[in-house]
Amino acid sequence: MIIRDGRGIEQRLFFTTDPVDETILSYFELPPLPPEGSFDARFTSQGLFESIHPGKPGVVLIHSAHQPLRIDWDVHIGKYQLLSGKSAARLAVLEGKGFRTIDTDSLSKLELVDMHEKGEVPKDYALIQNYPNPFNPTTNFRFSILDFGMVTLRVYDMLGREIATLVNEAKEPGEYTISWDATGMPSGVYYYKLQAGSFHDTKAMLLIR
Repeated sequence: MIIRDGRGIEQRLFFTTDPVDETILSYFELPPLPPEGSFDARFTSQGLFESIHPGKPGVVLIHSAHQPLRIDWDVHIGKYQLLSGKSAARLAVLEGKGFRTIDTDSLSKLELVDMHEKGEVPKDYALIQNYPNPFNPTTNFRFSILDFGMVTLRVYDMLGREIATLVNEAKEPGEYTISWDATGMPSGVYYYKLQAGSFHDTKAMLLIR
């Protein structure tokens, strides 16, 4: 996997699901992080090589990346999810050869997870009832995306006025969980609407103070 920032500076990382002796991993150790402003990408083991096990994703730390960030991969065996370390949103499915360009805004961490651990790509679009519900003041929204494309998730009040835009970007197929903090909002019924391609669904929720 090659991670390249907007200035063309790149780092090549390697990963496997096979057990790897610690002695071998030590050959791939990197020196301490460079000064602020210098791009760097490495696993949390502080090296270029990681063994990914069930329950142990490969976590990649991103340091001082300029936008946009491009990730190229060449996966010979298996299928992996590339997740945002901040929101756990799926950024890409790594299988065979491919690449993905992503916005580096606030992105400091990536996760690599074996697809057999997280499950396959969803078979359909879905918007799940928020949880908890009723809630105060935070709740979570789960939804599934079948195809790559533009996705919006918005919250409305009883009068149909838009209160918050939680998602407004193109997303890869996958399952996502988004949180909403309703601090400062009055008690009452609110609606949330998911729009993804031709799919759309709206559900109600109750905020109780």
